[in-house]
Amino acid sequence: MHAYTQDSLIELLLKKQLQELGSQKALAKKLGISPQYLNDILNCRREPGKKILSQLGLKKTTLYVKENANV
Repeated sequence: MHAYTQDSLIELLLKKQLQELGSQKALAKKLGISPQYLNDILNCRREPGKKILSQLGLKKTTLYVKENANV
């Protein structure tokens, strides 16, 4: 199992599809979103919504961890 940050995993999956389709415009159309929204996601300016996550086979979760292991 690989450990990815949220942004790196989403970027990796989107860029793989981007290579297959050849353009952000084509990928945005496939995902049913605007090219600007896709560009914002790829540049970490916006988070992807449920629709995009679902199409990538992902879901958003929340993880809580201790800040200080000595507490």
